[in-house]
Amino acid sequence: MIHKGRFLIATLMMAIVMLVACAAKPTRGNDAAATEPQFVWEGQLGAAGAENCAHLEIDDQGEVMTSRCNRTDIAYHTLPQIHADEWAAMQTRFATFEADTDNGAVVFNGTGSSDAPAWQDRIASWGELVYSELTADQVGAAGATAFSWQVGELQNDSAVCNRLNVTTYGYAYAQTEPCAGGAALDIKSSWLNDTSAMAFDRWLETYQPVYNSNNYLAGSGTVAADDAAVQAIAAWADITYSELAAQQVSATGPTMMRWNIGQLAGDNSQCEYLTVLSYGYASAEIAPCAGGVSQAQSGDILDGSELDALLDMSNAFAPIYSENNYLDGKGQQQADDKTITDLDLLARRIHARIKG
Repeated sequence: MIHKGRFLIATLMMAIVMLVACAAKPTRGNDAAATEPQFVWEGQLGAAGAENCAHLEIDDQGEVMTSRCNRTDIAYHTLPQIHADEWAAMQTRFATFEADTDNGAVVFNGTGSSDAPAWQDRIASWGELVYSELTADQVGAAGATAFSWQVGELQNDSAVCNRLNVTTYGYAYAQTEPCAGGAALDIKSSWLNDTSAMAFDRWLETYQPVYNSNNYLAGSGTVAADDAAVQAIAAWADITYSELAAQQVSATGPTMMRWNIGQLAGDNSQCEYLTVLSYGYASAEIAPCAGGVSQAQSGDILDGSELDALLDMSNAFAPIYSENNYLDGKGQQQADDKTITDLDLLARRIHARIKG
């Protein structure tokens, strides 16, 4: 079992310099000259001690070097295709960063724009997994899968099903497969977007393992997922699968609720809004009261009581429109004034918590 350790970035970078400078090294597989590492992971395996400190580098040609931190057991590898695809997507998805995480220390050079802190630990987890698989010569996605959910049948073939699989480190696979079981017929993949990843992380940390028919979430938390949580997870799976299958991943997802909280203090041309996505991600936003582009202030996943209350309303009532406010209702009841007042109070409580 891999023991999580913390390592100083300065020590890590010194180790990189010493490795590059070392004259006696095994020959690279492609006989190419040494190049600057684009990714470095270093972490502790097993009991604490220099002999259990592991090191991994990926250069700008995609070649991998593994070693111990004391520069023994140096070996060169070619990334297996499954991880090569992840690595290529990682470079354009994430911004450059250095971090010391629960899954080891990471130095990453990327050209993307995403810099959400939650990703740093996930990317460290990816480095740790790649090191373990390459040094054990056992590569596969199954062991890293933390989520698997069937999201329906193929429209013109009821024997073929759509399934979403997501790894522990946030890389997702949308695949079609025989409903009765068997090899995937088609696979499309990508990293989760930031809001999707936040929801996924929260569920993994909060809930006990969730089993729903032949679907599961490998949660490590203590809370039993109720019906509202399972509904939100299923909505998230459906959205994520659809976006991956179309290769058009949005920054957010379908909106369940949009509510005007009121004018911004000191500027009556700007209003504060609450936006809630269908899987329970909520953001406090500012936008022109007359209409225009929103700017998010902060965001978070709804807690259990908030999600229960909002989904109870959404499931019971037909779509609710009140001035320029909206709730995507799925039910049959028509909302009366009391319902709208209750919904307004709920929106304001959620907004105050998110903003605060």
